[in-house]
Amino acid sequence: MTGAAEAEAGHAGMPARLAAAFGEAEVTLWLPGLAGLANAISLGPKLRGSLGEVLLQSASPAVRARQPCPWPRHSTADLFFGPGTQVTLAGETQSIARPFVLFGRAERSGALSITLRVFGSACERAEAVFDALISAIGKVDWSSLSRDIALGLPSPVTIEKVSARRNDAPFDLRRTSSAADMIFVSPIDADRGDPTRDPGLLLARLCRRLALLSPWFGLAPDACYAACLHEAEAANITLVEISSVETAPVGGHHFANRLAPPMHLRLTGLSPAMRLALMIGERVHIGRGASIGLGRYRLHWRDAATETEAAV
Repeated sequence: MTGAAEAEAGHAGMPARLAAAFGEAEVTLWLPGLAGLANAISLGPKLRGSLGEVLLQSASPAVRARQPCPWPRHSTADLFFGPGTQVTLAGETQSIARPFVLFGRAERSGALSITLRVFGSACERAEAVFDALISAIGKVDWSSLSRDIALGLPSPVTIEKVSARRNDAPFDLRRTSSAADMIFVSPIDADRGDPTRDPGLLLARLCRRLALLSPWFGLAPDACYAACLHEAEAANITLVEISSVETAPVGGHHFANRLAPPMHLRLTGLSPAMRLALMIGERVHIGRGASIGLGRYRLHWRDAATETEAAV
């Protein structure tokens, strides 16, 4: 095998290694009567802030002072909210990504469901962080959230149901489609360029996101990033539609001035490795603010020859 062929094989193999190492644990809470808050842009920051507040109660004094944890086994607060391990990615020093996503959805019953999904080696702390999320619900400033979108608030705010699960194989590896629709269901980070003007930026953000999460799965971020970018180069991306969802700043959300609205994209020419990368991205979201619900999308797989939607 030539050097070029070896490099090609290495690039194609990296998403497969990430998918093979992938594991997640998640908990979902249902809060009756609060479905209207699902699209409040400040929901994610308020949930994350309250979760961090609960976790800090059992953290070391150093972590409470926003310093690295000195304990031999780092506290859960440090693992999820600490300064983060520094890595080199494309010649730049970066902190690895937080090993979780936290987001809300409106349910048909009128409930707000809140999901916390934890990744990789951080799953060993899942039970502790799930318990902390339940406690954090009582610390969220729900009145402020309801004023943001002029919504009446049930009193008191209660948790109707809790569901937790571990999922070590969330990907359908039988997929063979080389085309898919990428449909965003939340706003997207626009800090490094506007994806409504250049949709290709989204695949670069996907690659960066996977690379900065890869240490939680025992992989090297620089190699993961290079492999993903290589696979993304062959993909074709077309903007189908831009949502009319407003992304004006509300609730003090510090990403709000740099957000793009949800979009519907069509991708063709997907290699098997890029298909896997997109599946992983569907679980972990993309862009800045991914941990608080931004950059969340779903995939609809298509038959590239007939352009008909494949069964999901």
